[in-house]
Amino acid sequence: MAELETEFQLVETAFQNFLADLSSIQEVVQDKWKTFNEHKTSLKGKLAKCAADNSRKVSLDIGGQTFNTTEGTLLKEQRSFFASLLSQPATQDDSTDPPPQGSSPYFIDRSPRVFDIILDYLRTG
Repeated sequence: MAELETEFQLVETAFQNFLADLSSIQEVVQDKWKTFNEHKTSLKGKLAKCAADNSRKVSLDIGGQTFNTTEGTLLKEQRSFFASLLSQPATQDDSTDPPPQGSSPYFIDRSPRVFDIILDYLRTG
């Protein structure tokens, strides 16, 4: 009988230790969940900003070939020709004003083969 009581106490102690460990694990999981949700919220905000920055479509006629991209892609290199072109303040007689979406594209008299490489770089880095 004493042997059963001893074994019962060992099982009871092991179970209490298990519950304590489970409680500790639960705290860690809750902390990780909170951190995950904070990161998720932050990423959603960044994605929304990125989508807004990239939403305006721009058409370019490069040497007779039309390329469609977004303003955000063309503005990735801040000191580029395209950043200068797209960020100029609009004036009434300025021929470099951005054409309204859906209208004629900007015309740039350069090789479309070379521009294809430049646009790929701007898109992928």
